[in-house]
Amino acid sequence: MKITGIQTIAEGSGTAGHTVEYVFDSGAVLAVRFSGEQTEVNRTNAVSQAKLFLERVIREGLLPEQMEDGENVDGRAATMASSPGSPAERLDNR
Repeated sequence: MKITGIQTIAEGSGTAGHTVEYVFDSGAVLAVRFSGEQTEVNRTNAVSQAKLFLERVIREGLLPEQMEDGENVDGRAATMASSPGSPAERLDNR
């Protein structure tokens, strides 16, 4: 597996956040999106911030093993991650 490209996208000229996309030789794309509220992320450091974020996600084991069915509130199918503090867990705690 090899990264063949990296793209940084400024959402709303950067005021709505930044997205970093890693493109792999298989055609897979891994995207990390930072909201505009994360003011420490900007066009020049978005790639390094995305790397730090991904390292933390892996180190802390935050990725769920599977997706669970979510509550259908708008007529469309929904799935949600079941990691701690996820939307699925918050629905269960209502």
